[in-house]
Amino acid sequence: AVVSTQSTGDVKDYRLEVGEEKAMGGSRLRPVPILGSPSGVLQVHTHYAQSLISEDFNGKSDPYAKLYINGELAHKSKTVAKTLNPIFNDIFEKTVIDINTVTSLKLELYDADDIGTDDFLGYTHIDLPSTNAYNFMKQYDLIRKPGEKAGEIFVSVIFRDIALTSDGRKMSTQPTPDPKKAKTSTSEHNHKEKKTFLKKRLFKSHSYK
Repeated sequence: AVVSTQSTGDVKDYRLEVGEEKAMGGSRLRPVPILGSPSGVLQVHTHYAQSLISEDFNGKSDPYAKLYINGELAHKSKTVAKTLNPIFNDIFEKTVIDINTVTSLKLELYDADDIGTDDFLGYTHIDLPSTNAYNFMKQYDLIRKPGEKAGEIFVSVIFRDIALTSDGRKMSTQPTPDPKKAKTSTSEHNHKEKKTFLKKRLFKSHSYK
């Protein structure tokens, strides 16, 4: 559910309710600084696009999306055949040592062709927050060339903070077991076992009378 919306230019900003990010495949944790910088998993979820431009004779397109991080191709979605309103539901995750090193996210859409070069359908730049508040959904206009709108695309970006070592390995975040709690748990279990045994014995005794 959407709590509130704000419109800034051609971008609509959708805020998530508490727990909504879990439904989107992510969970919000507190930032864990490693070497002075937050580390974890960056998730980009390309939901769907609409009102795309037709590039095929049948009046449709076969769109797919390319995700660029800092100008480099990071991921390519599946192709959705014969539609101008593709539902991608595509999730890409990248482990990062320092989220501040992610300076740009860009999506480009293409029409897949069996022969020749794939046709360009449009692009958009994904806004990056000035802080580490990566937890949002937005609808972006796709631009084919300056001043020409070529549809819309709906994207969410979530950053899950996870403690990582300097070489990108996940650190153990499991709490140290409390010996007192473990002892209490074992004692309670033994007590329940004893009560069950006595009940069975009492039932068996009455059945022979």
